[in-house]
Amino acid sequence: MKNSGVLLLLWGAVLQGVCAQAVADVAISPDFTLGLALGQTQYRATERNALGNVTNQESGSLPHAMVTGRWQHGEWFAEAALSVARHDVAYQGFTQIGIPLTTTTALAMTQSGLQGGRRWRSASSTQWQVSGGLERLQIQRHILPGLGSSPLREVLTTTRAVASVAVQQDLPAIWVSAPVALSVGLDVMPALRSRLDVDSFGVFDPITLQPARSTDWRVKLKTELVLSRQAILWLGYTHESLQPGGSSLAVWTRGGVPTAGVRYPGSQQSLRTLSMGLSLGF
Repeated sequence: MKNSGVLLLLWGAVLQGVCAQAVADVAISPDFTLGLALGQTQYRATERNALGNVTNQESGSLPHAMVTGRWQHGEWFAEAALSVARHDVAYQGFTQIGIPLTTTTALAMTQSGLQGGRRWRSASSTQWQVSGGLERLQIQRHILPGLGSSPLREVLTTTRAVASVAVQQDLPAIWVSAPVALSVGLDVMPALRSRLDVDSFGVFDPITLQPARSTDWRVKLKTELVLSRQAILWLGYTHESLQPGGSSLAVWTRGGVPTAGVRYPGSQQSLRTLSMGLSLGF
């Protein structure tokens, strides 16, 4: 009887583990999943001249919102995502005649993308995911006028290919009874096409520049808590590096008359986003 009791306890523990794993699998990979996330993005950008000297810097924190939709069929999936972040950030640079300038940039960023790929288990507690797709990033910078400077609006629009790999590890439920998983991923994003639209509000005619293509990257960390068969609560962190290249020299006109030469020097930009989201399966 004692041996039977021990066997029953062991069998119960095995069943509990199998059921918990089944809940995790079903909740993580339903036919269709809709997700919503809110968070905060720390933004920093630096531009330098041909000599390597800093000409302007921007930094600040932006509220961030993202919505995702994911369709899963067996190991294969397709996913669409849209995210928006906007707020005023601090601008430090120089005027056209070299006078230090401190002002504000009204910054707005929009990212949209579509990916497809495969997700599979390599072990009982480990899942891998590989995917590829396209992404469109638009960064609008409205630099407000300061002492000795005029307003300026720049809209950088980049279409990028995306190649992604991620691994997820199921963790033992130590503090909570619900299944928990930790994942890490890497996105490599070579630019396919970039354009920079510049509007000086009448000082010069609007102009479009062509930044050189570059390769961006993004690291993703996520912790998931499976609440039920159809609901996952998650906390995520991403660090994205953007490096649009410099453009060739172009003629800037005023009233159609050539007036000055202008080029985009390129920039180094980083986005660090901490967000919390909820995914619901249908």
